[in-house]
Amino acid sequence: MSGEIPYEIQCEIRFLNRDEWEEAMGLAWRTFLEFEGDVYPPEGVRSFEDFITDPALNRMFVMGAYQVMAAYHEGKVVGIISLRNDKHISLLFVDRNYHRRGIGRALILALAEYARKEMG
Repeated sequence: MSGEIPYEIQCEIRFLNRDEWEEAMGLAWRTFLEFEGDVYPPEGVRSFEDFITDPALNRMFVMGAYQVMAAYHEGKVVGIISLRNDKHISLLFVDRNYHRRGIGRALILALAEYARKEMG
């Protein structure tokens, strides 16, 4: 059918580079506000914003203590996922224009494979 969006698209999945942090957190913030923010009280929205803009979190990321995996399509970050405390999925967000195309699933599978190999 003409104009139909394919279910799955080819994306590169890898860990973020230092210079991609702002782009990734911008994606998280925009997506959170659009799809989740309206179900949280104002304090919850502020708490999430504080989390993704926390300089300590960014320092942990730079030091490698908080890794974020991303999906890239045509060089653009279109999805992110991270693992908190070696066992909790954190920051799973996919750009609205890429929903229902297999990116969230691909991120989860890539992170699960990494966890199996690196953490047992």
